[in-house]
Amino acid sequence: MPKPIQVVLAGAKGVRLRTAKALSATGRSDVIVVRGNKVEVILGTASARPAEVEATIDRLASSVREAMAAYAPARSSMVPALHDPRSGRIDAKLVAAYLDVPLSALARAVGKEYKAVFKSPASAPLQPRLAPIHRTVVAAERIFSGSRSRVVAWMNSPNGELDGRTPLSVVMAGRAEVVADMLDGLLAGVIG
Repeated sequence: MPKPIQVVLAGAKGVRLRTAKALSATGRSDVIVVRGNKVEVILGTASARPAEVEATIDRLASSVREAMAAYAPARSSMVPALHDPRSGRIDAKLVAAYLDVPLSALARAVGKEYKAVFKSPASAPLQPRLAPIHRTVVAAERIFSGSRSRVVAWMNSPNGELDGRTPLSVVMAGRAEVVADMLDGLLAGVIG
């Protein structure tokens, strides 16, 4: 039996399936199997010459690159609605408004005094503490196609991956990186 060639794909399941379809459209009679985040390509003949195998691999790799480029979501690293228009920094007041939480609760979540956050919501020292929350919102916006209402609804829904807690409650407990890591895993096609 021919040895499978494994191509590991990062991306959502739909991207992997479209990639597999693109591979099958190359005109080869090779077997293409999608398993988890891998696409296995089994070359049609065990007696193929090395040059033919190499050419097939090159064609398949090109198809994978084209499919990933065509279907990969935009990799935005910011949500403009969360940034101070003058400084460009993440603004705690805008984050609180986006998530529909009181600024005082957000201040507790980032371990800062309410007065300091209220007075300077986009201060430089506050940025590292706001960054995991921003990362969470960016990933959620990518998953929910930029729909704030869907992001907020998801953030307020109990989640089995978080032991039944809502993502927002985890964020507000000062653990935004847990939710951000979970969302990044979903975006990379890693489930569970």
